[in-house]
Amino acid sequence: MLLRLLVALACYILSGYGIRMSGMLIKLNSPITWLIVYAWGAHLVLCLLWVCRKQINWPLAITGTLAGCACLVAVPIGFLFVFPSVLLAVHIIRTYQRERSSLRAGSPS
Repeated sequence: MLLRLLVALACYILSGYGIRMSGMLIKLNSPITWLIVYAWGAHLVLCLLWVCRKQINWPLAITGTLAGCACLVAVPIGFLFVFPSVLLAVHIIRTYQRERSSLRAGSPS
């Protein structure tokens, strides 16, 4: 659990400039304001679930991913500044997907 917490904190620290840029867009009341808020909120919740080794909330993961992708399409330069957090999100989703697949493979049909 400690390693996962440190990884999540490191990703947020490395993405700090991009997070601050997101905050500036929120203050400007940009058209993508609520999308940014939802994407970062979903990212934070999924990170907390991953750190605590709890079950993932798939609807939140899917909608948060879509919101994050829409934000990155709207502000593509932001991808450079939040890259560590994007990698963490991909890792979390893949980890849970692998666990889900292994549970299905191990269960009798």
